[in-house]
Amino acid sequence: MINWNLPSQLVYAPFSVLSLIIVLTNPESIPRQYSMKLLLWQDGQPISEEEITFDGNTHFQLGGDESAVFYSGVSSPITSAVLEMSVFNDIGECIDSVTCTLIPAVPAATQAMYSLPALFGLAMISSFIIGGG
Repeated sequence: MINWNLPSQLVYAPFSVLSLIIVLTNPESIPRQYSMKLLLWQDGQPISEEEITFDGNTHFQLGGDESAVFYSGVSSPITSAVLEMSVFNDIGECIDSVTCTLIPAVPAATQAMYSLPALFGLAMISSFIIGGG
């Protein structure tokens, strides 16, 4: 139902921009409403959560058996974390997700100087755009 171009693990340097290509498919034959969130987890705790908006709306519709492609970029000052994209149905239940474990590209001692408050854990570089089905 949801796939993206990131591997399950990725060596990541703080503030590097990850280009995202996300494909979401409605496996049902009728139209459905969906929403998406991008989360950053560290030590099993969510440290950043961003609700994805589409033209100012948090929900979007996919026709029956339709797919949509979303393009974006994301950057974080934090490594040693898990990046997750989750898809929710119209009643707010998480129905699918994909993850990528970010592995530090620099030693832990050097990484400490990049630490910022959790509020700055994740930054969307551009908005998602429905690319077609």
